[in-house]
Amino acid sequence: MPPAIVPAKWIRKRELHYWMEELQCINAPASFGSLLLPPPTLGTYILLELSSNNFFANPRTAGIAEAARAVGILLDGRAALPAVTAMIRDDFTQINKLMHRVVDDHKHSLVDYYEEIAAWLRDVPWYGFDMMPSGGDGESEPYLFSGSTVGAVVYTARNRLGCSVGEALWQIPVCLIGHLQAAHRRAEGETLHRPDDPADIREQLRLARERNEKGQPHPWELGYSRSEWDRMMEGKNGS
Repeated sequence: MPPAIVPAKWIRKRELHYWMEELQCINAPASFGSLLLPPPTLGTYILLELSSNNFFANPRTAGIAEAARAVGILLDGRAALPAVTAMIRDDFTQINKLMHRVVDDHKHSLVDYYEEIAAWLRDVPWYGFDMMPSGGDGESEPYLFSGSTVGAVVYTARNRLGCSVGEALWQIPVCLIGHLQAAHRRAEGETLHRPDDPADIREQLRLARERNEKGQPHPWELGYSRSEWDRMMEGKNGS
């Protein structure tokens, strides 16, 4: 039986929050109820990782307390550094004050906009970097934002913007740095694309395997485009 092969053009692109991306690239905050959140910077991510924040690592398993702590770090930026360094030494006094301040002032917004806040903080800043091949030949490190990562992002920001190290860490949105690097690589002749939807990849491979097992032709072999096939399937399911 032939392996399941699906043409790249058949796969949907990952759904993106374009309005968030635009705001982050112009260094503008976004409103989520009573919260007005700035774009994340590299320094923000370093503090989130050092604070072992589960809202950053996996929002689906985090609670409001961890979300409030992450939002507090995002709001305070560099000013949250003493609270995070104290937390590393098992002194949670300052970080808990930060968390309670956010909960007291913005609890309803955290609940109502939880998914959007997670996207703003965790997904959108990396849209530019997501278009570039990762290489996959680097050594695995216990910290995502280790010195090598920080050095690479700061190097990119300084080369594309001529900014200082401090500006690269605390003032330039990560989202903009990623898109500047993507633009540079396109100018050097690389072809970069928005990433495919991983869930759609899995589903289309599953359907392709089923058709192979049944000896059925694939829709692209019959001349259908993805949008035409989806409309036809929606019509059948709705009838």
